[in-house]
Amino acid sequence: MAWNWINSLIPYRVILSGSAQDDLRKLFNDCPSAVPFVRSQLNALAQNPTSLSRRSHFPYRERCQLMSFDMDLDGTRHFFTVIFQYGSDEQTIEVADTAHQSRKIDDLWEP
Repeated sequence: MAWNWINSLIPYRVILSGSAQDDLRKLFNDCPSAVPFVRSQLNALAQNPTSLSRRSHFPYRERCQLMSFDMDLDGTRHFFTVIFQYGSDEQTIEVADTAHQSRKIDDLWEP
């Protein structure tokens, strides 16, 4: 019987720091329509953090990973960055912070 390694992968458990919880609470209060999308991105991160992230760099924290994604909603593009580290138990992802910026889509293309 062949080993099906794709189906044997166990997702990481995502743990949000107090700071990340505050960041997301503010986002969800300001833009509740973003909630399902951000949750789906965090779930995707739990499934495959290696391919969805990159090593952190200045001006972010050192020794972390970054996952960036964006979404368009009501004429505004929302940019997100999740800053995380792998847990020492190798089963968790510890989200330290989440950064969010938004710009009107029309403003993105002005000279």
